[in-house]
Amino acid sequence: MRNRRASQALTSLDLAPMLEVAPCAIYLSPWIRGVTMPSFQEVLSAARTLNTAERVRLANSLWEDVPPADWPLPDAEWIAEAQRRSAEYDEGRMSAATWPEVQTRSRRRAGLDG
Repeated sequence: MRNRRASQALTSLDLAPMLEVAPCAIYLSPWIRGVTMPSFQEVLSAARTLNTAERVRLANSLWEDVPPADWPLPDAEWIAEAQRRSAEYDEGRMSAATWPEVQTRSRRRAGLDG
């Protein structure tokens, strides 16, 4: 009974204001519509309607939910590049930056921070 009332309340919601802010919300909230979960392709298509800043935010949010144990292993090319950079750093030919500094610089170069 409780679930039925909650379902009725959710299906009677006016979603227009939410859709104005997040057009993909209807795809990402199947429980509101009472349908099954959308396919990967539907979610991807909806995510591509977001502006650049929202897509970056979505990608960051999704990545933060991946536990380190599930991270993909680096390939040989990536390892070779990391070793090259490490050697340059050790030899004093390269400086280091913190992750927040790299993020800030990258966002500025991409025009995401005004």
